[in-house]
Amino acid sequence: MRLLSFAFLPFFFLPLDPADIAPVSKALPSTVDLAPVARVATPEPEPVPGHRAEPSGCTAATVPLAESVSTGTPTRGRLTHGKFLEESELVRHVDASDCNFWGTDELVGAIERVATAVAEEHPGHRLTVGELSKRRGGDIRGHGSHENGRDVDFGFYFLDEAGLPYEPGRLIRVRRDKTARADGEVLTFDVARNWKLVEALLTDEEADVNIILVDARIRRWLLAHARSIGVADELYRHASRVLLRPRRGDHPHRNHFHVRVYCPESDERCRDFNGLWDWVERARAERAARAEAAVTRPAA
Repeated sequence: MRLLSFAFLPFFFLPLDPADIAPVSKALPSTVDLAPVARVATPEPEPVPGHRAEPSGCTAATVPLAESVSTGTPTRGRLTHGKFLEESELVRHVDASDCNFWGTDELVGAIERVATAVAEEHPGHRLTVGELSKRRGGDIRGHGSHENGRDVDFGFYFLDEAGLPYEPGRLIRVRRDKTARADGEVLTFDVARNWKLVEALLTDEEADVNIILVDARIRRWLLAHARSIGVADELYRHASRVLLRPRRGDHPHRNHFHVRVYCPESDERCRDFNGLWDWVERARAERAARAEAAVTRPAA
């Protein structure tokens, strides 16, 4: 079905009846219980052009053997068998005091893929990732959502005065002239890399993006850049609909993108606040058709 009018966007934040977020019983393989996230010594990264932030020290000692399960809504939900997003040569953590970097398999996989897509086209910069969810979901300090493993905050890509990638140690607010200040440096919002992040999210073949919240001015910069480089009309249309301005009184989102993916199709007690975008509905139908064809295809 097609998405309802934007007039219904406030319903993103309406909770469900508690009965809708009861734990699920789903046939899953057994798991190894995850040890609490521990801070560990991390080897110094190899020198690269530009400025790199210090490692967060957040890691997971073990990994689940079962598929993740997202239950309830982003504002009243839980996460079972969540996957931990590790720092890497392409991904870095911010807001890491509580090491809340747990998400669904779909979300964590998408983060790693889009970080790779940006780095392949614009090398030299890691994707800045703020909090996802707590290990088992539920209320999370500083957020009204992020409760069932389907939300993530992305910091913006920045360049320093020499035009080199710069990684601030926190989420940085962008000013009207596309600049920001961090650590005594004057930084510039990297429109090309930030647009590539949006494009990679919208064209990912496995995760279905629901919304990307960002300040209205930043939204205009990104869409203008997309037009200037001649992106396909269909991609531009998708971006213009998914890039949403926060409601009046909400966090202005001038220092990060808030990204939410749709419920995994297999998680029966996961609840979205709205229907599927039309292109997401088509993509799911095409994936289902390919899967069915693979099962019924005769052996060579």
